[in-house]
Amino acid sequence: YQKTKRAADEMARSYVALGLPVKIVYPCFGYGCSWASSHPSMAEMTLLRLASGKPVVVMGSGKNILTLSYYKDTVQGILLALEKGADGRDYILGGPNLTFNEVWQGVGSILHKNPPRLHVPVSLLALAGRAANALTGKQFLPPDFLDMVALNWNYNSLRAQNELGWKMTPFRSALAETWSEYQSIQKIPVV
Repeated sequence: YQKTKRAADEMARSYVALGLPVKIVYPCFGYGCSWASSHPSMAEMTLLRLASGKPVVVMGSGKNILTLSYYKDTVQGILLALEKGADGRDYILGGPNLTFNEVWQGVGSILHKNPPRLHVPVSLLALAGRAANALTGKQFLPPDFLDMVALNWNYNSLRAQNELGWKMTPFRSALAETWSEYQSIQKIPVV
């Protein structure tokens, strides 16, 4: 995943070098109402798991930082970059920066449930992944996932805010809206 993003970035910059009108946007860890077919969304792995009573854990210490990007805010950021962005300029579309623990606290708050307390060390996840691969020949987790979980992904979107007028929806408001949308399409239990 990261490799294809890097390749796309390099391609976009090569077009900029040719003088083409290119604006580059970097959406962060996306969340919102989604039924992704290629990979589970953050909402599916947190909000919907906790709502449906499935087992949930915090991977790693929970202190690692993620820069989140509400899908609706991302769409607005892309449109603003097209309309107001400078050619060759790049814009990070993300915020707020929250720890995994804070994400789970927000999810628990929206659902009126306790967030998970069990933290699974990344080293144990790696061991489980290798064992599952050896026993079944299948990947337990995507190849770069554990590296991602172990890092801090702390970015700011001040350029997008200042130059484009981009605004982010507060996390709990966006999460409440996401939950309401999932309930309205009746694909999940109402709690």
